[in-house]
Amino acid sequence: MATASNRHSSIALWDLNAKKIWAEMKHPHSAHGISSLAFIPNEPVLLSASEDDNSIKMWFLEKGQSLPRLLRERCGHAEAPHKLRFYGGLDDPANQGARNLVTCSKDGNLRDISLLNEFQSMNFSKKKQFKQMEDGIEATTVKQFDFSQFREKDWPAVLTCHEGGPNGQISPHLWSYANHSVAKITIQSLVKNVKVTSVAVSLCGNFGVLGYENGLISKFLL
Repeated sequence: MATASNRHSSIALWDLNAKKIWAEMKHPHSAHGISSLAFIPNEPVLLSASEDDNSIKMWFLEKGQSLPRLLRERCGHAEAPHKLRFYGGLDDPANQGARNLVTCSKDGNLRDISLLNEFQSMNFSKKKQFKQMEDGIEATTVKQFDFSQFREKDWPAVLTCHEGGPNGQISPHLWSYANHSVAKITIQSLVKNVKVTSVAVSLCGNFGVLGYENGLISKFLL
């Protein structure tokens, strides 16, 4: 077995005995360029790395499967984060030390970074439960966020505002820290056709606040 990548950000796997392509992995790093490829000796495992999206992925080649399966990955932000906040520590009254960082970047991801175990770091999922609820959030960048830790197990208490999207505007969103995913509920902005430029969540976790580019501020119940 041999492997190679091309300028279209795909990976080709070659069967050297049959002298033909066995499989082609299209955009395994989300259309970013492939920096390096390597097989683990004597194992059906392929490693791929990309400098563009700051990730390394491990792929398992299974018998009977047409494409390798993603086994595990390590990744970070593809671009520099523009906001970071410590999260956690409330359940540790002795040390009161935050064990996580919540970050956002222009790569579009809202990310939870574990300061104790990198294997626990992950991106918040943008996939909603129902297709009819899709509103273009996949194509947006998180501009600002805020949260309350006191209500993380009761309801989504991470609030974000965005830039980009199909029309250059998108409603603010709530996220569940416990599930690391966007909530099913979309916040309806009280001010139409005006961008939300900042957000805040009350310390108690019951209220959210939206700041608009025209100077208005609105408060709502989470």
